Amino acid sequence: MGEYLALAGIPSSRLATVGLLLLVTLIVASGARETGLFTVLLAALKITVLAGIGLLALTSFHLSPPKLSLDLSLLRCAALVFLGFEGFEVAVSAGGEMRNPGKDMKLAIFTSLAVVAAIYALLAAARAAAVPEDYATRALAFIAIQVAGEAGLAAVLLESVVSSLSAATASMYATSRLLYALARDGYTPQLFKSAWRGVPGPATIVAGALSIAAALLDNVELLLRANSAAFIVLFLLVSLGGVKVLEKRWLPASSVVCLMGFAVLLLTW
Repeated sequence: MGEYLALAGIPSSRLATVGLLLLVTLIVASGARETGLFTVLLAALKITVLAGIGLLALTSFHLSPPKLSLDLSLLRCAALVFLGFEGFEVAVSAGGEMRNPGKDMKLAIFTSLAVVAAIYALLAAARAAAVPEDYATRALAFIAIQVAGEAGLAAVLLESVVSSLSAATASMYATSRLLYALARDGYTPQLFKSAWRGVPGPATIVAGALSIAAALLDNVELLLRANSAAFIVLFLLVSLGGVKVLEKRWLPASSVVCLMGFAVLLLTW
């Protein structure tokens, strides 16, 4: 977040990052309703900017489906897409505070997946049609400048800050609820089991403090590597748990799927 604030020309970007994380901590500590409203506002702003740039690109460029090659590069791309779509499972963290979790969680996950997939596809087509390889790592900024000039670049910088703030809010919310659930089941200190007006206060404060400490370290690459490693380990455990549940009914089918996944992992290593 600090990097995007610095690019936007905001002085003392590290101090501004700490201030924003303090704001996020207060919002998450206020409750699920307040956190949800804040997240919806951030998501609406992100979608407006990205969809707007994508639609402008649709009218400005001659978009065509990118050519795909059926080789190992496609598998590597699929692995990156999988990591790019991480975060949708965070909605499950709010299950204990939903009125109808069985319905609301499915609606939240699949609706957000559909919206994001549509925007990603639109921007990917624009990138394939108009972005030179030299600008591949700055494709969104390049497209925004081409279709909207300096205003487009400013919108992308704003969207980057908002995206980081949204991710921090979701991560802090999920982490605090996870600590609370683990304490309730006896796996973490009972301090995290305490709740203030239905909100896991100590867990939220610890999650906020860890986020601020990470921001003060200002080692983005280390944080990204740690986050990706934790994500892969987490989903490995979830997948193993799923196989354990399914093996009584569909052992042959689940075994084949696991072997296929392991083969893909070896090929893309």
